[in-house]
Amino acid sequence: MQWSAALSRASHAGDAETQVSPQVKAQVWSREDLGLQMAVSATSHFAMDRQHAFDGAELNVPLTWQPVEALRLNLNSGWTHAYNGGEQKHRLTWGTGFEYQLAHALTLIGERYGQEGGDQAWQAGPRFHLGKLVDVDVVVGQSLSGERNQWLSTGATVRF
Repeated sequence: MQWSAALSRASHAGDAETQVSPQVKAQVWSREDLGLQMAVSATSHFAMDRQHAFDGAELNVPLTWQPVEALRLNLNSGWTHAYNGGEQKHRLTWGTGFEYQLAHALTLIGERYGQEGGDQAWQAGPRFHLGKLVDVDVVVGQSLSGERNQWLSTGATVRF
């Protein structure tokens, strides 16, 4: 069982939003001899800068295959319930990704993800391992739908 939370701040054209997203994830199946793991995860999203704070929820089934020690391939599918500008939307979701550990302190990561009839995007970059308890990601990405917005973001994972 894994408990986590993401804190994000995004801005676009002068508008900014802070969001908190708690998540629970449980492994439901594993075949170590094949390098396969399957889990179920649930996430909720809360926008801190709005009167209506609940922004949506997601349910996903991630599958990970680790064919060799340095490489992890990820695939997930799920469902999302979101409030887009006050309008409720329900969509199927999907994602693919990889993690390739180049050195003890450096892993390359990349992913492509999207929603049924909605946004699709990719992002990739390095993950720096600062000891055993802290990882820092620096990724570039681009939307593959709409205006094809680009971004640079960073994130940190701290383990307790």
